[in-house]
Amino acid sequence: MLRNKIAKFFYNPFIGISPLFVFSILILSNTVEKAVDISLAFSVIIFGLSLWLAEKRIFQFFSLPTMITLLIFNSLYLFVPTGFLHQFPVAIVQCCFFVCLAIMKLLEQRIHRFIDNNLKISLKISLKPAMQIFFFVSKIFFVFIPVHLLVTVLHRAFYSGPNAELHIFIIRSLLPLLIIVITITEYFNLRWMGKQIQEERFVPVVDDNSRVVGHIALSESLAHHNKFLHPLVRVLIKYDGKLYLKERPTDYPFEPCTVCLPLEDYINYGENVQDAVKRLLHKHFGKVKLNPRFILKYVHETADRKTLNYLYMLPLENDKILKMRYLKGGKLWTEQQIVDNMGKKFFSNAFETEFEYIQSTVLLAEKYD
Repeated sequence: MLRNKIAKFFYNPFIGISPLFVFSILILSNTVEKAVDISLAFSVIIFGLSLWLAEKRIFQFFSLPTMITLLIFNSLYLFVPTGFLHQFPVAIVQCCFFVCLAIMKLLEQRIHRFIDNNLKISLKISLKPAMQIFFFVSKIFFVFIPVHLLVTVLHRAFYSGPNAELHIFIIRSLLPLLIIVITITEYFNLRWMGKQIQEERFVPVVDDNSRVVGHIALSESLAHHNKFLHPLVRVLIKYDGKLYLKERPTDYPFEPCTVCLPLEDYINYGENVQDAVKRLLHKHFGKVKLNPRFILKYVHETADRKTLNYLYMLPLENDKILKMRYLKGGKLWTEQQIVDNMGKKFFSNAFETEFEYIQSTVLLAEKYD
């Protein structure tokens, strides 16, 4: 319970950067030693919480470069004159932070390859969005830090007039102001993402043994074509020894304009196969009492998608359902009519894959009824 409450705050990158914010505030009215000791201790706590929350698939990448930055600054007391560190504390911290971010940016492709080649799909799905946020916010610092350092250097070099110390105070205040801006921006960005997620449909990712290993937004998966294996339910309608098939619309994302089963849909994340079939039938036929029967499970892969198909048969005693609006435009096909059109790219690839099994089971049994 405590972990879930803390997790709500750790999505925002500000949490990872917050020790730098604490440092930049403390440095305005405290000694450098006190500021760095407090902010370093705080960064260690944030990093520890980040590791703890990683088990919940919540990743705060900024906690690592922030902690390393403050550790480097603290260790500089062993090699750099104290007077120099106290004269340019904010600039030195920014340089250290910039170098840490730059190293991570240089390693970005290697990090992606390591994730793709070594981690489980469920972990990849959680890591990728967190990495995108990290590298996006890093770009802001890649622009701000050089500009801020340049302004600081130019001010030190060419301005020594009245209120010089006030100007330095203002320049130092720019770093916490930037962090505040990032916090507010990401807060609203995460709220927007939250609304998108609520409207988004998530589907399970399964392995070759049909075990659920994670989940992903359906729109994201479709953008990656057949990268992930998703379970799909398909319903074969049989009436009077014939199969009811319907042409897919022109805007259908997979094999448009081919003739196929009229009922298919992805299983939602957290939903079992039987509930998915009930949802699909209820969506199109309402509360009509129907008795679908499972007949086949197989993996189907094309260039566009990869699915674990669960094929159900829906035998009808009358043609009342066939007259409903959703099935308008389809028709009943005899076995021979289907055989005559096989291999001509008239039917969908999935249906042609299933038909041999349907022919040797469902249609064969029909002949001996």
